Amino acid sequence: MQWLANEFLDYGYFQTHIHELQKKLESRCEQLVTSLNNYLHDKVEFTVPHGGIHLWCKVKKDVDEMKLLENAI
Repeated sequence: MQWLANEFLDYGYFQTHIHELQKKLESRCEQLVTSLNNYLHDKVEFTVPHGGIHLWCKVKKDVDEMKLLENAI
């Protein structure tokens, strides 16, 4: 397994894969931020991440968690 992993990492495809993955995730993040600004700008606060794959939002008003869960389901 170590030899196989070493071959994969040395082959060059891994760096290409990582680069493509970063571009796709960056694009998705931009789409999410645009949607949040367009549709929920007055209802949530968020900080655009400088890395990682999560974007945390804070709802600006009290929310009925059970109703939120029902709507999410």
